[in-house]
Amino acid sequence: MTDDDEIGDNIRILMDAGALPVGEVSSRRVGLISARTCDACDNAIRPTECAIELEFWKTIVVNLHARCAKLYEAELRRRMP
Repeated sequence: MTDDDEIGDNIRILMDAGALPVGEVSSRRVGLISARTCDACDNAIRPTECAIELEFWKTIVVNLHARCAKLYEAELRRRMP
């Protein structure tokens, strides 16, 4: 995985392009998942890594490494009115 600045830049690009949702999180789950790719950094989430699953509008699910989720949620807070 790359450094926080690079991941943060990628998250902003994905949000601006509509590839990552910008809105209120309807649910948040934390745990171990397998065979998933992080939607923020595009790297695999290993079965031994803690993963965050964010759900938006009860229809869109975003899978993230814990570190990427922290950066994404910070950017969501920054963009929310």
